[in-house]
Amino acid sequence: MIDMRPDLRVHLIIQHVGFFREDGTRCYKTGPVYNVTNKGRSRAKTFKNKVYMRKQGETVWRFMGFDTCSLKPGETCSRVWAARNVWCPDRPGKVGFRVVVDGDNEVSETNEHNNMAEQFYGLP
Repeated sequence: MIDMRPDLRVHLIIQHVGFFREDGTRCYKTGPVYNVTNKGRSRAKTFKNKVYMRKQGETVWRFMGFDTCSLKPGETCSRVWAARNVWCPDRPGKVGFRVVVDGDNEVSETNEHNNMAEQFYGLP
């Protein structure tokens, strides 16, 4: 039997821009860019994509916000979160982003275990 439900998958990359403040401090602006694709066989009604951030040394993912998508089979929604998170580390470290697609389980999918992407970026 063919499963006709949707299957949402997420792909994440981190955009970053380095800059110097007037006092010479090296800083970075970072933000996630991600795509959500419906690889299933039916429409995915409106669902939330939740975005989280964590800096090196932090143990908890901080909720940044969410947006919504609704996808037909084969469709992709792309989202760019502006590189607005400024970090001026006093030593090299990492910043990470996590995107959780349909975290509220509003859409019944063929695979509920591929709805999260997480990536860290090392800052020199």
